[in-house]
Amino acid sequence: MACIKNWVRHLIWLVLPGMLPVGAAMSAEESKWGFDYAGLLDLRLAKPSRETSWLEGGFGKVRYGADSSDPTFRFSETSLILMPRYGWDLSGYFHLKADSDQDQLVDLIEGYVSYKPVSTTENRYRLRAGIFYPPISLENTAIAWTSPYSITTSAINTWVGEETRGYGIEGSWQREVGENKISLTGAVLWGTDKAGTVLYRRGWALHDYRPAINDDLPVPLPASAPYLATTSRSMVETDHRPGYYLSFEWKDLDGKQLRLMYYDNQTDPSSVNGAENGWLTRFVSAGLQLPLAYDIELISQYMNGYTLLDVPGFAELKTDFDSAFVLLTKKWEKYRLTGRVDWFEVEDVDHVASDFSEDGWSTMLAGCRDIFKSQSLWLELLYISSRRPTRATATEGDRWDDVILQASYRLEF
Repeated sequence: MACIKNWVRHLIWLVLPGMLPVGAAMSAEESKWGFDYAGLLDLRLAKPSRETSWLEGGFGKVRYGADSSDPTFRFSETSLILMPRYGWDLSGYFHLKADSDQDQLVDLIEGYVSYKPVSTTENRYRLRAGIFYPPISLENTAIAWTSPYSITTSAINTWVGEETRGYGIEGSWQREVGENKISLTGAVLWGTDKAGTVLYRRGWALHDYRPAINDDLPVPLPASAPYLATTSRSMVETDHRPGYYLSFEWKDLDGKQLRLMYYDNQTDPSSVNGAENGWLTRFVSAGLQLPLAYDIELISQYMNGYTLLDVPGFAELKTDFDSAFVLLTKKWEKYRLTGRVDWFEVEDVDHVASDFSEDGWSTMLAGCRDIFKSQSLWLELLYISSRRPTRATATEGDRWDDVILQASYRLEF
């Protein structure tokens, strides 16, 4: 099972050159066969935090951070979404991203095939197989798993994009009950055995970087534990047994939405694959979306769980984690204004000398203006205050404030 993610990637590279012209012709004929496509270009100007970013191996919690706070220009990402249709009820979704922060310049983010049979009753069914994110985020609902509300996503959904994705099979059932829709979703996943590593080592972060399927994620190295690895590979299988998640969702016609999930990667916490150790990670997640007066929308999510590593003959490492956010957004004509407050915590509950606990909060204000139908300009100010004892052994103190100002130009095609 561990080779499936590479097999999907190689299959895409093999068929992609021949899909583009054929798909365009089939789409024009409005055939049940063919494909659609979409894309995103994000250009970024940032005044970074003075703390070295976690992507550079530092303790900073944002995407762009360095010793210098001079403005920096970046090609944040270029994404291409391929959506082939294999018939009336069978389709595909393949997200390719070019990003200088990835280990490979162009790589796969998600890739799966969906089976959704036509139903003549109030019941709807869907089955998908491949590489995908679990349906947790209420923020990342725009193209290429981005947020339509801000540049930077919450701490919860930042971590969801980093470590909870896997490869497997998901099934869902949906039923309409009057003006309400309820759905149940369940999945078995492999490749999630490293979920929790980054939370233990680095703690929470807030950014918009989504790693590719084989990326090595940098983790800061505290001076008190020089024996630790400096990277953690995403989507690793260490014990060859699947994890799973179960989800319940309720919606109504007015835009209210409730989502609940339980996630368990079922990892053997003593399992090892090369230099990678498995972490047993379990959490519950709850999300709420509500329309308010004056066309204001509220989105809130909460996550609580723990992650555990057992090193036989040495120690058991365990940490509990919690995070929550509240987001308010209003859109009128060509403008959108969004504010968000995050709270996050990691509590080190093992008996190892190094204390990997953390607590912090964040506030964000973002504005967007649509230029044309497919283009928009963004401006965002993000402030993060956090305390982490392991940071004090490497720098001047355990508490730090990250401040980053970003402007973004997005082109959707």
